[in-house]
Amino acid sequence: MRNLTALISATIERIEVAMNLYKIADLTVELECSGKTLLKRGKPYRTDTDGPADITIQISAETLKKAGEKFPQLSSDELEYIQTGFAFSRALLEFDGFCLHASALALDHRAVLFSAPCGADVDLSKPASKQRQ
Repeated sequence: MRNLTALISATIERIEVAMNLYKIADLTVELECSGKTLLKRGKPYRTDTDGPADITIQISAETLKKAGEKFPQLSSDELEYIQTGFAFSRALLEFDGFCLHASALALDHRAVLFSAPCGADVDLSKPASKQRQ
């Protein structure tokens, strides 16, 4: 475990950190990004908006270290992505918003969302009553 902790600490120290602004849910979000996943997925939301950020998210090295000890199978890139998502979800509550993990379907210019417990194997072609059996 000590080797893993040392590896995570060394990786975190070598990572270049960039603070970028993003427009997400009509909010300006200042986000500390260093991992490839977060930078790539955030790229379509980048903005050059002037003014203060509504939300600022910085995940500390200590938070990443603790998460890495709890979930050693995850890379530092994955840990940053997940922890940033958790931080955004918590901050969004202050703006009367929330995150919902669901599948979506467009129907008549509206969205229909389907949500289930994590890992559920849901077949949308069957009625819900048949799936609970």
